[in-house]
Amino acid sequence: MSVGYNAAGREVDSATVVDAMVIVESRDAVLAPPPAGSNDLRTPMEEGLIGPEHIEAEVGELLLGTKAGRSSPGQVTLYKSVGIAAQDVAAAHLVLNAARQQNLGLEVDLSA
Repeated sequence: MSVGYNAAGREVDSATVVDAMVIVESRDAVLAPPPAGSNDLRTPMEEGLIGPEHIEAEVGELLLGTKAGRSSPGQVTLYKSVGIAAQDVAAAHLVLNAARQQNLGLEVDLSA
């Protein structure tokens, strides 16, 4: 799993990307031009080692069953995430609701 915004660096080398079944949260997000996107995928593309078609699926396609996941236990799978704000908001909502249900934390009124 490679999770992060890599404007200046990389988390995964080109050989690993080439050998992996690549799953992303969003093709548009990881292939966005600098400074957004992912150098982990852009660099091997610039090196001519892979193309956009090397991205096997978006995670949503796997969850919906419209794309298959890995086909064998030995297959290398790379999940590349660059962060999508809607996912961050959804995760924060789940955490907030769980904290409220368990009466944890301290709510602060920021409107005052």
